[in-house]
Amino acid sequence: MEKDEAVQTLQSYPNHLSWITAIASMRNAPNTMGLRIRMPDGGAGWLVFRLHKFSLSHLIMHTEQGNAVEVGTQLLRHLDKQYPNLDTYAENIHESDPHLPAFKALSFFENFSRVEMRRPAMNPFQNKYFPELHKKSNQSAI
Repeated sequence: MEKDEAVQTLQSYPNHLSWITAIASMRNAPNTMGLRIRMPDGGAGWLVFRLHKFSLSHLIMHTEQGNAVEVGTQLLRHLDKQYPNLDTYAENIHESDPHLPAFKALSFFENFSRVEMRRPAMNPFQNKYFPELHKKSNQSAI
């Protein structure tokens, strides 16, 4: 997929995107691309990423139909086949992401882990850790 189609496809992503993979960020990046796959068993999905001179980054993967591990594995294999000499970096993958086993099956390794990727996603308007941040104030600014 070229950039316009990749950004359009990204709009159908059903999960929360971090600021680095948000639609606006990917739209503003000059090197956003994507892959789409349809497998003989009916599995289907897509992968949007950014292409750099020496690497691939900002991977966002979605399975539209079928087994997420199988679809994810095939998408990553196809990506590697198209760009065999580029390092690939994926970040902000939640530990419950159904594609995580596909990364592990293809020898991706975890370089570091953020606590945000290991805890349940929270509604930013219901912050149980700092509830005072979301209370309305009766004081007006001067």
